[in-house]
This record gives sequence, C-alpha cells and structure tokens, in this order.
Amino acid sequence: AEYMGGNCVNVDDDVVAAVARTASRLESVTLDGVQTIGLRGVAALLEAHSGWLSSLSLRRCAGVTDAAVDFIVAHASPALRSVDLYNTAISQACCERTHEALGARANF
Repeated sequence: AEYMGGNCVNVDDDVVAAVARTASRLESVTLDGVQTIGLRGVAALLEAHSGWLSSLSLRRCAGVTDAAVDFIVAHASPALRSVDLYNTAISQACCERTHEALGARANF
C-alpha cells in the first residue's frame, strides 16, 4: 500500500500515527512539504511498517529534526531502499551519521 499526504495542511503526527495503525503493509509513504510531522509520526510509521516500508519521502518537512532521522536510522530495515530528507531541519552532523548508516539509500 502507498500513502501520499504531501502538502496537506491537515496532516500532522496524529494523522500519520492513525494511518500507521490502520493501514496494512505500507510500502511507500510520501509526506513532502508537511510542516507538522516530526518524531512521533515517523516513529509510528516505522514501528508499524518497518518490515515493508521501502520508500519514505519527507522532503521539505520542517518538523523533521535530528531526533526523527536518528529514529529512522535506528529502525530502518533492509527493505527501506529510499529515504528522501531534502530540505529538512536536520544538522550537518545528522546528515553525516545518516549517510554513514544508510549510504545511497538516503537523499539530502
């Protein structure tokens, strides 16, 4: 299954957590431009779907910080082939840690 909630003003951590709880086998999630998603939403997705999730796009998500990305790195399964973190609020040190852990699977 695929979930696309990008650029939706009503999408936040609560909505993403609800989708994570109710959807079955999410393989692709696009949340580009959602300003109100952060660690809680990312954690809910990965806790429920890390074994199936192959693509996660968080482009231009200002609420995605180092803590959220560190959670992604810690819980990423081999199924996760692509993580798009372009123009998020993560630090250079976090970019370096993420690149070291995920290699070409991560896009900044």
